[in-house]
This record gives sequence, structure tokens and C-alpha cells, in this order.
Amino acid sequence: VIPGSPRPLSDGFRLRADVDYPEVVRRWFADPRLYRFGQRLFVYWNSGWHEPRNYQFIHELDPRTLQPIGVARELVLRSGERQKLEKNWTLFQDPAGAYRAVYSVAPHRVLGFSLEGEGDLLFDEVANIPWAPAGSPPSHGGLRGGTPPHPTPQGFVSLCHSVHDGPTGYRYVAAMYAFAAQPPYAPLAGPSGWLCLHNPFGETRTHPALNPAVAEVLYPCGAVHDGDRWLISHGINDEHCALTILTETTIEAAVTPLPTG
Repeated sequence: VIPGSPRPLSDGFRLRADVDYPEVVRRWFADPRLYRFGQRLFVYWNSGWHEPRNYQFIHELDPRTLQPIGVARELVLRSGERQKLEKNWTLFQDPAGAYRAVYSVAPHRVLGFSLEGEGDLLFDEVANIPWAPAGSPPSHGGLRGGTPPHPTPQGFVSLCHSVHDGPTGYRYVAAMYAFAAQPPYAPLAGPSGWLCLHNPFGETRTHPALNPAVAEVLYPCGAVHDGDRWLISHGINDEHCALTILTETTIEAAVTPLPTG
């Protein structure tokens, strides 16, 4: 990290004054991800897990200062069955320029939206394809959102997270899947195993665990393809940030093509 470069970010977040958000929404900023659409830069976050429902937002950033501008915009599902807990939608643009979001990995539900205007972002379901990753035990809770989908010549790839049982508590692990770049964005490959992300701390923490039932957290948030390597940004145990560098070979071995059809 460049000395002196860190700056407060969430201090500058502004929520709509005409909406009576719960207090937790104003002080809990979970699972942040950066998105660049053309020349516009955004940061995503959600308000965690709370009753009666949680909230998701994106806030535009000034590309020069990286400080928030305008007002945060809530992500709202307008059509299609919705989950009680709305978290970790991953946004992307397809080759035709359409704005999309992966709502869930399995089934592979994809939403459409527009960045026009300044109000809340309304999402509608545009694709829903049932599938199940092979060899993933039910206790893992399935694949959940992770890094924004990254374009490749074959389609999109995305690192996800999953949760499974461990001898001392739940473990958050990273996996990868791939899907087609064209509607209906069909899954092309599922995870062949869990990705090994850097963690020099093991289960050791500096601060009390946010969730005492969780032993280890490896949480992927961003991926960049740089020549013959991938740079993966991720969190460790809810208190550290890290970069793991993976080879092209490792990434290719992380997924197994799905049967045709």
C-alpha cells in the first residue's frame, strides 16, 4: 500500500433524506466491491444481515479523488421471486452493453437494470437457468456472490464464496464458475474444487469475531486478469485485506466444463 494513500470512504456516503432507513443501514457497510462502467466508477455495499430486511446500494465515486459523489442508490428487485436476505448481487455488462446482475449462482438468475436517472435502481429478471454444481455438499450452502464477473474469450468467470463445516466452526471458502456472455447466460463450467487464497493468519484474530460460529473467512471481492496471471482481492477473517496471485493454469484447473445442454 502506498504510504499516506488510504482515505476514509464510507464517511462520505450519503443516503436519501426522504427515506427512513434503519440505523444499522447508516453504520454497517458490508462486502464492498468496485465497478467501472465506461468512465463511471461505483462502489457497492450492503447493510449486512438484519430484520425485517437488509439493503443494498451503489454509490458513484469521483474517478480522480475516489470520493463519493451524489446520493447512494438502492438496488431493488422489481420482478421475480426474491429472497428474504438480499446480498451480493454481482453487476456486469454483456458484450451488447446491457447492464446485468447475477442474482444467484445456482439457479443462475440474471437481472437487467439501467443506470439512467438518479433514483433507486430497479432490477427485473431476464434469465433463470436451474443447475447444480457437481460434488458440492448441501452443508456448503451453495455458491454465493463474490467477484464481479470477468469477461474472457469464452464468456464470463466469477469467483464465488461458499460456507461449509469445519472442526472449529464454519469456514468461508472460494470457488469459481463460468457462464455464457449471451442471453440466457447459461452456466458453462462449475467449480472443480476450492481455490487456495492466501491466509497467513489461519483462524487467529486480532479482534472478537463478528460471528462466533465462524472459524475462518476467505472472501473474494475482486479479480483482474493480468497477462498470464490473475490478481484476486479478498478479505481474511473479517479484519484483513489481501491480494492472492494465481497462475492461468490454476484458474483453468479451478473449473470443470458442464455437459452440453
